[in-house]
Amino acid sequence: MTPYKKEPDSKKLSGKDSLYPDKVCFRDFPKEKWSLETKNGLKLFAQYLNHDSDKTAILLHGSVSDSDSMGGFAKMFYDFGYNVLLPDARAHGRSAGKYIGYGWVEKEDIRNWINQVIAKNGENSKTIVMG
Repeated sequence: MTPYKKEPDSKKLSGKDSLYPDKVCFRDFPKEKWSLETKNGLKLFAQYLNHDSDKTAILLHGSVSDSDSMGGFAKMFYDFGYNVLLPDARAHGRSAGKYIGYGWVEKEDIRNWINQVIAKNGENSKTIVMG
């Protein structure tokens, strides 16, 4: 695992970004705040765009980033009729933690996010993960 201290700067938008209009739309879109606690007591946070659908896309950001960086993709999936869940990984964005696990420890976190989606939308809901 790698220590992580740098705060990502995904809030700054550039007109040069091809997803700029979608990221602006995402930034201003109303979002629910979700959270979960890991086995070792870390509090993780996510943003949820509710489309009242049985389909949900969980969008995972890259290393040294946060959920806001996936705003363009969130808008795209929302426009396709999906609910969208955007978690901040451990030690990223609003989530607690000092170390990045590069997917090893985060795989359990993703399973827990999926379980929250199922709890909200039912056993027959459809969930995809991208990232």
